[in-house]
Amino acid sequence: MWATIWAGVSALASVLILAAAVWALLRWRKQDELKAKLEFKQGIARLGYCLSRMPDKITLPEREKSKERLAELKDHMSQCTYSWLASEGLMEKYPDVVKNWEYINENINQYYWGRMDRDSIGESCAAILLQKFVFK
Repeated sequence: MWATIWAGVSALASVLILAAAVWALLRWRKQDELKAKLEFKQGIARLGYCLSRMPDKITLPEREKSKERLAELKDHMSQCTYSWLASEGLMEKYPDVVKNWEYINENINQYYWGRMDRDSIGESCAAILLQKFVFK
């Protein structure tokens, strides 16, 4: 009789441990999603800040003067791209974020080569930063 009781207690404990493990895995997944979203948003903040310190439009003389800052801007853009890819589609639920990111991604090279000014790219960065997609 005691063996049956202890077997039941053991089975119940196993079920509770399994439930706790499943709950922990779900929380871990949510934490990873949060981390990916936060990393992207922080990257956009860095990109926007760096862009605000750049000239309105890059001319050849400006390119020479701003070599280091231009390299920094490219690094921030690379980090944003990496974060976007690492998010594995998590941002698809936020169409304004997707639209503004696509604009930045498609037009940043136009700014690098002096074919457009920084304002519209900066506005897209600001629009992403205003979206509540990390801590809703």
